[in-house]
Amino acid sequence: MALGLGGRIGIGLGFGLCLILGLNFLLQEEPAEAAGSDIPSALETGTPLPSGIPRGRAMLLYLVAPGEIFPGTVAPLAEIQRGGAVKLIRGAPPAMHPQDGELWLAAGVILPAAELSRLDPLERAALLNLLSIWSVPEGLRPEQVEALGLRFRPGELRGLLRWLR
Repeated sequence: MALGLGGRIGIGLGFGLCLILGLNFLLQEEPAEAAGSDIPSALETGTPLPSGIPRGRAMLLYLVAPGEIFPGTVAPLAEIQRGGAVKLIRGAPPAMHPQDGELWLAAGVILPAAELSRLDPLERAALLNLLSIWSVPEGLRPEQVEALGLRFRPGELRGLLRWLR
């Protein structure tokens, strides 16, 4: 059975429309790391950081599980407590290059749990707020984050870093 020119054009248009709708659906899906995540709602309802938290940029960021030992050169150092409150443990050192603003060798965050998936929305929001104010404007790369005693699922750290403002 031979199709005329009109039939072939109709089939081509139908196929093209299906392809466009399929691609649109795929592009609107959430990334696998963020599927089911409550990070966006955490950012909307997160507790603001205390005024004493220093603002600046760190070349390296340590994420530390409770009870882990971390290098003494890590400063500033903040602890996220259960419920999302943030406590400054160690203040910022003098800037490495004053002309560049506040630039530190390393900053650290002590988390209330050893797994990111066990943080509640307010704790996650506090972590993202700290990472946002302590990271370079271009954002953080996974190799700039040193995890001490934390366990990550595949892609979890990369997914978290995508949420930085």
